Amino acid sequence: MSQLLADTTLQFGVQTARAVEQLFMLMSLPIPDHGDYIKASSQGFIVLLAQTGTLIRIESSSFERVNHPLVLQPLKTLSVDNTLIEICPATALGATDADAESLNYQLLEDGIELDDRRGPNLGIINLPDRTVHVVIDRPAVTYASGMTPDLKQVLEKHGNPQGHFQPLRDAFDHAFAQPGLKAQRRSLQYAQNICRQFKENGLLVCGWENADLNAEHGGVDHKMAMARETARNYAQKMRF
Repeated sequence: MSQLLADTTLQFGVQTARAVEQLFMLMSLPIPDHGDYIKASSQGFIVLLAQTGTLIRIESSSFERVNHPLVLQPLKTLSVDNTLIEICPATALGATDADAESLNYQLLEDGIELDDRRGPNLGIINLPDRTVHVVIDRPAVTYASGMTPDLKQVLEKHGNPQGHFQPLRDAFDHAFAQPGLKAQRRSLQYAQNICRQFKENGLLVCGWENADLNAEHGGVDHKMAMARETARNYAQKMRF
């Protein structure tokens, strides 16, 4: 058993570990082992997929998930027991703590609060007409007022900076809707090929590859360096 499956079994149970193993099989990906993934602050695990500009998050479903255009949404979510397994888009990184404070002010206006206001919790989406900061660590945001803001209203207010990811979400939805594992595997290869095209066009960005981004107070961002190392370790095991 790989280290990821062992850790997942210990943290989330056998059923989740089996679902993780099946997901990697369907995506024709090797099962990550020691040094191939990150242990997240939410007590979950993150696998960085450099070839497709995506990542897989395995986390408890107990955290509140906020649906907002300035909170990065997954491309696909699979629910197993009390766990969420999510395929997520990768973004540019390098936001500062000041950027996080500024984003929090915007979110507070919509009844949402960023609990952990640090730059590494933010991603950067570069659109043709503007640059948008988004929260990439969804468990770090909560509904401050206890009420869910109207999604239509916040989209009108902020626009839809994640709209260009919709073809990817459609592709993954289509793949997992297929009857039978063989058909799902074939469709997932198509979905991943679209991700590769998005990465080539700069629409998916592996921000972790720039491990020399300075921390706000100077020096190398060691978490970034660790992420790049695990991504490189895992990439060496790929067959494509």
